[in-house]
Amino acid sequence: QTARQLSRLLDGFYNTPAWQSITRKLILKKEKFLYRFLEHLIQIGLIDQPISLEKRGLILYEFCKHNYPEYQLEASIAWIEAGMSLKKLPAEKVKTKRQVPPENWQVLYGQYKENLRLCFLPVNEETNQGYWFGFESEIQKPEPVFKAMN
Repeated sequence: QTARQLSRLLDGFYNTPAWQSITRKLILKKEKFLYRFLEHLIQIGLIDQPISLEKRGLILYEFCKHNYPEYQLEASIAWIEAGMSLKKLPAEKVKTKRQVPPENWQVLYGQYKENLRLCFLPVNEETNQGYWFGFESEIQKPEPVFKAMN
């Protein structure tokens, strides 16, 4: 039974590109993560249920927020890069209204263009440092095409 449940957890989170990076980090850096997360999925009655990509992201974000807060930012980044709604809890700190790019940033992927819709995920509110994501407005692609940090 535990092997089957562990297999479902790995299929739903580790083998899913959207959540793979954060799940891998948690497995490698937090030795009790797999068992704690499995126990959590069993307790909330979802280990044997089909769970949408969005719901899995919400569960992972909430779990990190309450158990591994140092990974909350990475869970938010995974959420944004998966193209999930910026109006949901994992994007609670994202600023979307009239974001103006900083003078200097380090591009992580993509190419900045004036017509991109920018959003900003602060890492440090006082220094205004964080991650910038650019979305193509015309093609309605939910995933960002640009990412930078300052």
